[in-house]
Amino acid sequence: APSLHTMTDEAPTWRPRAAVTGVGSLPIGEPERAVAFVAAHAPEVPFWPQLPQRSASEGMVLQALGVDRSLLTADADGRLAVLAGAEQTFADQLLDRDPALRQDEAAGFAAFVRAVRRGDLRSAIALKGQVAGPLTVGWALSAGGRPVSTHPELFTAVVHRIAARAAWQATVLAAAGLPVLISVDEPVLGLVEPEGGDPLDVVYAAIRAAGGLAGLHSCATVTADLPVGAAADVVGLDLHTRASGLPAAARRAWAGGAVLAAGLVPTVSDPAALPAVADVVTAWQAAAAATGDLAQLADRTLLTATCGLAGVGEDAAGASFRLAAAAGRQIRTLAEGAPAGARRR
Repeated sequence: APSLHTMTDEAPTWRPRAAVTGVGSLPIGEPERAVAFVAAHAPEVPFWPQLPQRSASEGMVLQALGVDRSLLTADADGRLAVLAGAEQTFADQLLDRDPALRQDEAAGFAAFVRAVRRGDLRSAIALKGQVAGPLTVGWALSAGGRPVSTHPELFTAVVHRIAARAAWQATVLAAAGLPVLISVDEPVLGLVEPEGGDPLDVVYAAIRAAGGLAGLHSCATVTADLPVGAAADVVGLDLHTRASGLPAAARRAWAGGAVLAAGLVPTVSDPAALPAVADVVTAWQAAAAATGDLAQLADRTLLTATCGLAGVGEDAAGASFRLAAAAGRQIRTLAEGAPAGARRR
C-alpha cells in the first residue's frame, strides 16, 4: 500500500475532522455483533474490537505477544511471568513466529476484515487497529522476578514482536484502499521510563514502513511532559482529567502535523455519570487554546473515550459513543463558524 508519508518525511495528510473512533476493547463477547456495534457507533473511523470478555487470550498483553501460553505463568504479584527456564524459547517465539493475529486471540480482527471485504463499512474514511505497547508489556510481564523491560535481550524480542504485529495489521487493513491507523496502547506512559532508546520509535517505524499511520494512546493521567512517543502521527491522551490542556510533547507533535485523538469522554459504568455534550466541547476548546487555531484542531481531531470500554456494560459503551458523536458534530459546527483567521489551513 502507498505510504501516507512522503520521502521528505512530511506530516501525513489524513484529517479526521472530529470523527469518532474507539480505543479498542468492547464489553461484547461475540465478534460479529461487536463489529456491528463498531459500524453503528464509529462509522467514519471504525476499529477492530478487542474482546477480553470472550477469552483470556484477548487480554492486551497476551494478544500483543501471541506466544504459547505454556511458556507463561503468574508471578508472586499475580502478573504474567515467563516460566523459569523457558526464557530462550519465549524469545525465539517472539522473534520467529508468524506475526498474524490468530482467530483464538483476536476474533474481532477476523470479523472486522470480513466486514470490510463485504462492504459493511462504506462510510469509513480510515480504518483503525491497535496493539499493546512495549512499555506496558515490558512492565506487565516479568522474568526472574523482574519486569521484562529490565532484561535487554528479552525486551528487544518483545519490541520486535509488537512491531511485527502492528505492521502486519497495517498491511492487511491497507488492502481496503483507505488510510490505516495503528494505535500503540501505553497505559503506563509517564509512569515507566524506558531504558536506553525509545522502543516506541521502533514500533512506529514498522507501522510506517507498512504504509500506516503510527498512533499513540495513553489513558494514564500524568501531569508531566510525555517522556516518549511525541513522534507519533496520532497522539491520543486522556483530556477529560487534564485541566491544563495539552502537555508540551503533545503540542510539539501537533506543531509537526499530528492528529489529536482526544480522550474526552470518561470511561464509566453508569451512563448517567457521563458529562453533558457542552462540557465535552468545552474541554476540547481548552485543548484548542494551546494550538491557537480552532479550525485546524477540529480538522485534526479524533474523539474517543478516555480508555477502553471492556469493563463497562454495553449500554454504557453505546452512550459513550453517542456522546462523542454529538460532541464531534458540535466541534465541526464551531470550526465552520470560526472567524476567517481561525479557519486558516
